[in-house]
Amino acid sequence: MRLQNTIEKQNETKKLLQENLKVSKAILKITEKTRRYIFWSQVASWFKLFLIVVPIILAVLYLPSLIGKWQAQIQDIFPFGSVQQFQGASGLLDQLQK
Repeated sequence: MRLQNTIEKQNETKKLLQENLKVSKAILKITEKTRRYIFWSQVASWFKLFLIVVPIILAVLYLPSLIGKWQAQIQDIFPFGSVQQFQGASGLLDQLQK
C-alpha cells in the first residue's frame, strides 16, 4: 500500500512537472515577444527624438546666417531702415517730410 502511494505521488509529481514545463515555455515565448517589443519601442523613441532634435540643432546653426542674408535683401528692396524706425503710416509720413 505504501509503495503504491509513493508511485502515485511520483507520477503526480512527474505530471505536475511536465505541466509546469509547458507553462514555463509559454511564459518564455510571451516574455521574449514583450522584450522585443520594448526594444523596438525604445529604438523608435530614439529615432523620433533624433528626427526632432537634429532639425532644431541645424536651425540654430544655419538660420542666423540665412536670416542675415534675407534681411540684407529685404533692406535692399525696402529702404526704410530697420523695423523699429518704420512704425506704420505715421513713421512713413515722418520720413517723407524729412
